[in-house]
Parts: sequence; structure tokens; C-alpha cells
Amino acid sequence: MSSSTNGVDVARARNAANRTPASDGHRARIVAALAAAAALALPPSATAAAIVAMGGGGANAMETLRAGVWLLKLALLLTAAAIALTPTWLPARATRAVSRSAAPSRVEAIVVIGLVLTGAALRLHDLGDGLWIDEIYTLVDYVRTPMARILTTVDSQNQHMLYSALARVAHDLIADERTALRLPAALFGVASLYATWRFSRAITGTGEAILATALLTMSYHHVWFSQNARGYTGLLLFTLLGTTCLIRLLEGSSRAPRRDAWLYALWMALATYVHVTAALSVVGHVLVIAIAAGRDPALRVRERLAPLLAAPVLAGLLSLLLYAIVLPQLLEVLLVPTMPETSVEWQSVRWMVAETLQSLGGALPGGLVTVGLAGVVLLTGIASYWRQAPATLLAMLLPGLVTAVAVVAMQHNLWPRFFFFSAAFAVVLAVRGGVVLCRGLLGYRHGSTLAWTGGALLVAGSALTLPRAWAPKQDFEGAVAFVDAARRPGDTVIALDLVHGITSGYLGRDWPGASSRSEMESLESRDARTWALYTFPIRLRASHPAIFDLLEREYTSARRFDATVGGGDVVVMMREPSSAADHPDSSAFAAPPAGHVP
Repeated sequence: MSSSTNGVDVARARNAANRTPASDGHRARIVAALAAAAALALPPSATAAAIVAMGGGGANAMETLRAGVWLLKLALLLTAAAIALTPTWLPARATRAVSRSAAPSRVEAIVVIGLVLTGAALRLHDLGDGLWIDEIYTLVDYVRTPMARILTTVDSQNQHMLYSALARVAHDLIADERTALRLPAALFGVASLYATWRFSRAITGTGEAILATALLTMSYHHVWFSQNARGYTGLLLFTLLGTTCLIRLLEGSSRAPRRDAWLYALWMALATYVHVTAALSVVGHVLVIAIAAGRDPALRVRERLAPLLAAPVLAGLLSLLLYAIVLPQLLEVLLVPTMPETSVEWQSVRWMVAETLQSLGGALPGGLVTVGLAGVVLLTGIASYWRQAPATLLAMLLPGLVTAVAVVAMQHNLWPRFFFFSAAFAVVLAVRGGVVLCRGLLGYRHGSTLAWTGGALLVAGSALTLPRAWAPKQDFEGAVAFVDAARRPGDTVIALDLVHGITSGYLGRDWPGASSRSEMESLESRDARTWALYTFPIRLRASHPAIFDLLEREYTSARRFDATVGGGDVVVMMREPSSAADHPDSSAFAAPPAGHVP
């Protein structure tokens, strides 16, 4: 150990000695008093009126905002009480903390820095290309609006609170609107690579941690989500950070249980603020704590158990504090089933499994064969961690399981992206499984060589799939440009279902929409061609079956613009006029604009 390291340890010990319980309690009481005073002084009606004056609030703004301010006052008082009680109930320092990992070597640090920088370059490349429908709605409905509205309005499930606020900040700083919209996702994604290494290193060896981080760095899906202007990479980042704190508390490796309990609360509250489904991960963590305490008597002592019990409670309090002012709106939005009274494949577990397999198969070298092998490797990794650290394994698995059960129970669409926060856990488990299998087949030495060689080849193979991640997520601009070039005077263009909001609200076209077959037939041109644009056929077939049937019977496909969003191709259909004989060239479509690939 170097002298500089000894100096740091001495300094830390001196600082810890200076932080006596009395001084900690004094600071906590001051902060608690300030929070309580703010709660008591906050006037509900005047605050709601001020927010409305700044452009905030949604429908019934004054009523819902006034209720939200009352909830904010309550959340502040509860948080003040928690802060005041913290020095009494939570130990500041552990008497017997067991360190699970040594400090990283210089070589390891250089490798990690190199991976993070590489990840940043890959995720910032072509960042603003080809927005898809959820991103466009986020831009139009939230990011272009005043910050007061963003922070006080939840009128759809497309509102990811923290993400919208950060995108608004980027929007004010960066000229390119689409790049600004996606920048927070890219930065969250880059930070999650470092968080993956930290998490992996806390539970396994250096080699596995580096390989897991490298696989995520070159992952098609991780790059794709890091260029997706939604909160999913933020959810991944904060869940990783929170789970790392939780595992330190579970394993007894935390040197500062009070700090880790509050850090867990902060990270999981931010995860919830960026995407509300993170609350289900906290529920999963509560189950982990209950199971671990039942299995391990060492956890059932006050020094170990109190921080574990406090962590999710504090996370709930901080989440309430962040959401309080919009909670009445949020509950109303969350309790409405997706596409009620409509049977759609998106709500089928079978569809979700098939879509996940198809997505993974298209993004991994070797396709579905690799997916099948990965399943075997993943199960091996799960078995290994169950033998080594059951509580750690449960902390990785139960949040995803609780999320799946809740989404099914709420009759919500089962989109695989809801489980992207588990991506790092899946990679960590798969890396362990690969190492165990190789060592089991060839012995420790040769098996390790095979594992690291195979891992390096998989990283290189994954890198070959990355160019597809930079393709347009949905090419609405290309589809609209194609129709603009191909249509003739007198032609009618109909934008169906979700496409209508994009063409009218984002691309500035006044093309009509149609919500029924009769309405569509009344719009069709009798003496010229009729063009129709749609996307997500699963949704269109479920919500407007008569229109979908009309398209299949009387329209022909003019052009399909590929999307990297599953099922999100933008389809351009065309119907010939009844007097098609008067237009001998009616079947010849105009050439597409340069730069657009079928």
C-alpha cells in the first residue's frame, strides 16, 4: 500500500471522527426545520395561481394544482420528520463492514475510461436522425412548452417528467432541436455504462465486470435506447445506482449505512421521476429485503435491518415529494387502461415474448441461434448467483418480475421497453453463465481463456450491428416527401390514426384524417388518386378494423419506409381513381427523393 493511500485513509478517519452523532443530529434538525417551515408557509391557492400564470397546469389547472400543492405540503412535512429521525434510527457508520472488492488498478481504470469514451462516441453519432412517434409527441406536447407546464402537467403516459425537463434545458442550449431532444437519453446511456461497471464490480470479479461493460458499450439495443428521447436509459442508470446501494446494505459491505439508505432513496426517487414504473422496482426491493431477512439471521439486528427498512420508505417519501404537485393528474392517467374496449396484440404476453425474441435475434450476431444459446448461458448465470448470493440475484430479478405482473394486471400494453432497466442485470448474469460453462467444460485455466476470447468475439460481433441502430426510428419525413413528390393536382392525401397528429402537428401538412370507413370513403377522390399513410398496423387493425379492411381491399402499397421501432414502418398506400383509364401513367409512382432508401 502506498503512502498516498495511507494519507487518504488517515484523512478519512479524521473526518469521520469529527462527524459526531451530535453534530449529525444538529444538521439534520436544521434541515428538517427548514423543510417543515417551507411546508407550513406554502399557500396552496396563491401557488396554484402563480403556476397557471407561468403557463403551468393541465386541464382543470387551478383545482388539480391546488390539490397538488396540499400534497406537496404534506410530503415536505413527512420528509422533514424523516430527516429529523434519521440520526436516531439509522447508524452513520457500520461497526463491521466487510469490503467485497479492492480498489481498481490503473489498467482497469484506463480500460473503463476507454469504454465510456467509446460509448459516448457511439451514442452521440447521428443523434438527431429519424424521430419516432413518441419522441415527436414529447417534443410537441412538452419540450416546446414552458418549464412550468412540464413540471406541473401529466396528461398522458408519454410524459416522463424528469426527461422532459432535462430535454427542455437542452432545447434552450442547443440549436438542433432533435439533437437536443435526445441528448439526455445519450448522457444517461453513457453514465449507465460506468454504473454497470461499478455494480458488476461490487458483486463479481474484475474480468466479468469489464466484459459486461464492454458488451453493453457495443450493444445495439443500448445504443438504440441511448438515442431514444424517452426516460428508459435514465431508468436503467438510476436503478443500477440504487440497486448497488441496496446490495451493499444487504451484504454488510456498507461502511456508511445511513448514507447508503439515503442514496438508495435518492436514486430510486429519480428513477421514479424519470419513469413512474420504477416504483414497481422499489416494491421488488421490498420483497428482496423481506426474503433476505427471513433467510439470514445476521440481517435481523438493528444495525443491519434499520437501514434496509428505511431505504424503500425514504425512496417513497422522496418520490412523493417529486410527484406531489402532479399526483392527482398522474393517478388519473395511470388508472386508465391502454386502448380500453379494444383487443390489441400489444396486451398479449405471447406477443411480447415473440417481439422480444425477434428484436434480440435481429440485433445479435447469429440471430435466434445466439438468442437460444444466450438463454442457456443466462440460466447458468442465474444458478451460479443463486449459490453465491441469493439476495443479490433476487435484487436483479424481482423488480422485473413485479413490473411484469403489475403491467399485466393493469391491462397495459406489454412493450418490451418497460424492462430495459434490467438490461445490465441480464448482461451480468449472462457473462457469469458463460464463464461458468467454459470453465466447466475445459477447466479453470483453459475455460477462462475460452470465456474471455469468446466474450471479445461477441463484443466485436455486436459492434457490426451498430450501424442499424443509427437508422431512422421512423421515417415520417421520408414518407411525406415521397407523397409530396408523387402526388398530382387533385390527389387526396389521408393521414390515418397516429400519422395524422404527426403530419399536422409536426410536419405542417393539412392532410385530413379519418376515424371511420364512411368518413374515409367521403374523403376519397373519385377523379384522382387517393393516398393514405399509416403506421403500426397492429394498432390500426385493432382500433379501426373497417378502415384497415378498406386499405387491404381497394388500395395498393406504394412505398414502405422501414423503421427500427418494432412494427413502426411508415406505409404509403394508393387508390386509383374510378376513371383510371383516363390516366395511363397512374401506376407509375414518382421517384423518391434522394437519400431515402426503401
